[in-house]
Amino acid sequence: MVRTTLACVFVIVVGMSVVARQGDRPAVYTAEQAARGKVAMRANVMAAGDNFGACSDCHSEGLGGRTGSPGEQPPVASLKPNLQKTIADAGGRIPDLVGPAFRARWANRSVKDLSLNFKDRFAMGGLSEDTRLDILAYVLSENGFPAGAEPLTMATDVTVALLSGAQAP
Repeated sequence: MVRTTLACVFVIVVGMSVVARQGDRPAVYTAEQAARGKVAMRANVMAAGDNFGACSDCHSEGLGGRTGSPGEQPPVASLKPNLQKTIADAGGRIPDLVGPAFRARWANRSVKDLSLNFKDRFAMGGLSEDTRLDILAYVLSENGFPAGAEPLTMATDVTVALLSGAQAP
């Protein structure tokens, strides 16, 4: 009986600390932004109606990146010639946008740095700032970072590590 009671208390205390830690995590985008970003990421229609391709064409389905391995989806051969060239020029390696490697790569940098990186990458594609921020909000949501009441802006300057509940670098 005592063991059961202690086990229950332990579970409750651990659960409360997890909830408290999640409550301390900054929320830098809204759920609405992430929802729009999901749609935009799939369409990724660039300026002048030129459909460059969906982000998942280069970054693969699930946005886990490409390593050049056979069987990656969608198959490179099924993509537009300009995307095939982009992937070939990168040696078949396209960085992931979700997962532990992405979070580690960006942990010591700010969301503002990530926003500027997205801006630089998409500048020639003609995506509006709002669309780029929506896509970034979707990427953040897919990495398990919490949504909040305030929208992501180009001025948002929070270290990515803090979004995961880690200590500031």
